[in-house]
Amino acid sequence: MNWNKEAMMAAAQERLKKEAELAATKGTSRPFFRIPEGVKMFGATSPGIRRLDILPTVVKLPQDGLSIGDCTYNRTIKVHYSPVGGGGVLCRQTVHEACPLCAAYQTKALFARQRDYWNNRPPGSEAAEYCAETSLYKPKPCDLYWVVNTQERESGVQLYRVTPSNFTEALQSRLSMVEGDPSRQNFYWFHSPTDGMTVVAKYIAVAGGFGRSYPQCNAIDFEPRVRQYTEEFAAALPSFDDLLILTEPDDMCAWFEPLVEQWRESRAGAGKAEDPVHGAAAGSVVHPSMKVPRIPEQPRLIPDEEPPFEASPPVDAKSVQEVSGCPHADKGYVYGVDTGSKPKCAVCPAETKKACLMA
Repeated sequence: MNWNKEAMMAAAQERLKKEAELAATKGTSRPFFRIPEGVKMFGATSPGIRRLDILPTVVKLPQDGLSIGDCTYNRTIKVHYSPVGGGGVLCRQTVHEACPLCAAYQTKALFARQRDYWNNRPPGSEAAEYCAETSLYKPKPCDLYWVVNTQERESGVQLYRVTPSNFTEALQSRLSMVEGDPSRQNFYWFHSPTDGMTVVAKYIAVAGGFGRSYPQCNAIDFEPRVRQYTEEFAAALPSFDDLLILTEPDDMCAWFEPLVEQWRESRAGAGKAEDPVHGAAAGSVVHPSMKVPRIPEQPRLIPDEEPPFEASPPVDAKSVQEVSGCPHADKGYVYGVDTGSKPKCAVCPAETKKACLMA
């Protein structure tokens, strides 16, 4: 294998290019949320300090910990991303509904645990075999925010889509430090349009795949806003729930399953071995419009029918000795097995003992 860094980078870039071309030719591009007309997307493209004014909006669909009509400063959604690039579909669990892709993921994960149990292996041993394909079905969380970048106010209110580990976790960690400090209780209302505070986010470079890095927020603080807003201004912002694009369960499966086949083809074309369980279509069944592995039948340890009982004829000591070669076969000695382990073995002739030992 060639471990030359330049060659590996070139191969990785070529693979990404082919995946992008494949996604474009197969028509897999699919958005899972709408961007209002005239609104720009915010994103930290480099390390540094960003000062953001986060504004609230109204809850219109069910979500954890909130009721319809409450105000919230972010919206956590779950997305089933395309295995070959080009968008994704919104997980139905985002709106507290059953999701067929999540059902397929849970079935595959359960199958892996069962195989570990059947083969007397520690839990998680099968995960290495299932990691590549099973993870395709697992939804990935991300958060939506309405933000104003105070360093670029001319861009207006922007929509910020970010994974929890890149921003939300740092924000929640900072808010947890405020508990019990009366002088900082106003930090809880940092998103208030009239009395809020500016979020000071520090982004650092984090190493990613293929030798690339991406900015990640690792520290957050609050400072007084230079400019406040009005309640009417915040009320005019679209609800995050109005931006979501929900796909019917059957359409989710019809869109996602062919992409998994394309992903398998791309792995096979790259010279990677097929997954020992998921590699072939044989041994699969259709379960809620999804292909999931069939649990293999285990061999029966108990025969279907017991053989009829037959009484053994009386044992003739002389005939047993002639057949087995052991002079003490009438006492239950087994020729070639009990060699030297029984009391009578000590009085056996040398030739008989040698033959019994070599039997």
